[in-house]
Amino acid sequence: MLKDRNSSAIVAVSDLARARKFYEDTLGLE
Repeated sequence: MLKDRNSSAIVAVSDLARARKFYEDTLGLE
């Protein structure tokens, strides 16, 4: 369902590498 849609979000984080790992590994986002 969401794979076929373009989306974006802006999230303020202090540790970009840690946040990216969380969003990719835990939430399955690319």
